[in-house]
Amino acid sequence: MMAAILFLFLTLVSNAVNATSEIQHLYQYDIAGIEQPLLEQRLNFQDQKRVSYRGNVDQLLSNTVCILDESSECIGAGVVLDDASAHEVMPMMSLDYLSKHSFIVTNFHVIESGEIPQVLFMPSDSLNLDSGVLATAEIVSTAPGKDLALLLVRSKPQFVDGASMTSVSKDNIGDEVEAIGHPSGMMWTYTKGYISQVRAAYEWNYNDSYTMNADVIQTQTPISGGSSGGPLYNDKGKLIAINTMIKSGGQNLNFSISATEFRYLKTGYDNVEELKSLKKELDWDSFNSLVDKSFMEKERGRLDDGNNYQFYALKSDPSVGFIAVFRDMPKLSMIYLPYEDKGKSYKIFLNPEHSNAGAVFKVSVYLGEEIIMEGWDFDGDFEVDYII
Repeated sequence: MMAAILFLFLTLVSNAVNATSEIQHLYQYDIAGIEQPLLEQRLNFQDQKRVSYRGNVDQLLSNTVCILDESSECIGAGVVLDDASAHEVMPMMSLDYLSKHSFIVTNFHVIESGEIPQVLFMPSDSLNLDSGVLATAEIVSTAPGKDLALLLVRSKPQFVDGASMTSVSKDNIGDEVEAIGHPSGMMWTYTKGYISQVRAAYEWNYNDSYTMNADVIQTQTPISGGSSGGPLYNDKGKLIAINTMIKSGGQNLNFSISATEFRYLKTGYDNVEELKSLKKELDWDSFNSLVDKSFMEKERGRLDDGNNYQFYALKSDPSVGFIAVFRDMPKLSMIYLPYEDKGKSYKIFLNPEHSNAGAVFKVSVYLGEEIIMEGWDFDGDFEVDYII
């Protein structure tokens, strides 16, 4: 399925890029582009290195999964919730339904690319990955501001009991904790340490672009890069957090997102349901009414390549606009948005066909014919909200 979507996306981008000259000559407007403050900020940091991520005995290992991308590379970890904890996160779902499926919490940045993730359950021989159970997962909820995501696998191996959540407070500082992860490809690695501090409303960002805020547990647990999304357990084997990052410029400054923040995954799920309704209106007949508060339709027709289009201009500034492309009318295929920054002309394509359940559009930014950046528009305002 993903291969088909990727092929369709590349085809659409190719068509749209090739049709740019044809599109542009249709209009006498000098389209400068909608303001993109996050994109502009990120362009200033393009050459900087990314922040390092961190995350990391029988039952603990079995409840930990490896998340792989389409090239079968391990891109992070995740933890399967037990039925009671899954019900706490998703109270609208019955215990009977939850018992038949695997609900997996991980970091949003692990699945941020929007590829359909594959989940590898703990192999019977941890050094022989071929003995593991591999399944395709669905992204059912995201909370990007908390760097959390919830995955669903429509089965549950018999050896997976699921982790039981609990919370911690400052009274737990000094308590021992245990972490599982896949640091540098060293699959299902177990480490042990202690809680250094519990910090409320801690702020951080990746790529100097998107600020996140969550209650976190600071530990000196020796975890290493490559295990984002892995579970952090207390000394009783209860899940207390998801290992997330290392603070650059310090030693043993490791942070995990508190399990108390998992409640935002319910909000994320509700948002997903709203987005499903919204996306049904991304068609030739309804699209106009979705954007008419800020934009006016100037023209519609068919491009030389056979795609249908609608051209819209901003009511407050007609020089700003975008083109909605409908490859198979009436379904919206993508939005084309020119953007100018410091004398450079960028082409922004917003694609509604992707696997990130919490986003309206996947955003691809071109400089010339090269993709220089990708990200997400979460609210459908044609602005880049999160950069991959």
